[in-house]
Amino acid sequence: MCETGEVRRVSLLVLAACGRLGFSSVAGETTSGDGGTTGDGGSVGDGGSVALTGVYLISGDGSGPTAVLSLDLPTGDVATVGTIASSFGQLVALAYWDANTLYAAGSGHLVEITLSPFSVTNVGAITTDEIVGMMTEGTLLTLVDRTTSELLLIDPAALGATPTTKALGLPITGGDIVGAMFGGSYYFSNSNAELYAVYTATGNSAPSVNAPSVGTIEGMFSQNVYAQYYMTSSTLDAVIPVDITNGTLGTAIPLCHPCPGTPYDLLSGDAASAP
Repeated sequence: MCETGEVRRVSLLVLAACGRLGFSSVAGETTSGDGGTTGDGGSVGDGGSVALTGVYLISGDGSGPTAVLSLDLPTGDVATVGTIASSFGQLVALAYWDANTLYAAGSGHLVEITLSPFSVTNVGAITTDEIVGMMTEGTLLTLVDRTTSELLLIDPAALGATPTTKALGLPITGGDIVGAMFGGSYYFSNSNAELYAVYTATGNSAPSVNAPSVGTIEGMFSQNVYAQYYMTSSTLDAVIPVDITNGTLGTAIPLCHPCPGTPYDLLSGDAASAP
């Protein structure tokens, strides 16, 4: 843990890309939102009747379907929007694309999630099954590859193309990556409970601050245009506010459903929201 007053601020490059890329269809199997399953795409929840909150989690361990959850941040209440078939294996990374679209990755797969009506499309294979974090930057998805300690920048509409890679050189054991208002990003590594400021345009990185241990961090997301950041702990089954400038943690928000009084067991997964 860093001592008070020793925060090292890092100046990051600003990326020129902006906006989101929309497309109407992608190759692969698709699951409809009518309560049934088509091909190998996945299975639906309740046809899209769950209230969407703008903050989402995935929860799964690869032994069964992966749940896509909508999170009510003030209360910690989670609701299942739908599920993704176990044939995709363990999906550990989640990225927000637009108000009705998420992407999830893991086990060598990339899937597109339509929230309402809920459906899942198998976009295709990715070059590694060691993804530990993912976020959206402009028209690309940026993924963290644990094996090579690299960033992979991929276009989901052209998945067959060779991805751009940026060397990170960080100690990587789980964790997640999240965007920053100045155009770069932060990566949290479970290896040493360290937040790193990352030049996502180049892959260069620098230590930022330590954070107190709160178990295994699987996800990070921000709210109110990067004004507040949160981490998700699958050890504590909670969402924890974090001050990105000094690593100070706020009061944990336990996950539950129904709330209050019924804890939700958050399996390995990620979190995502609009910034």
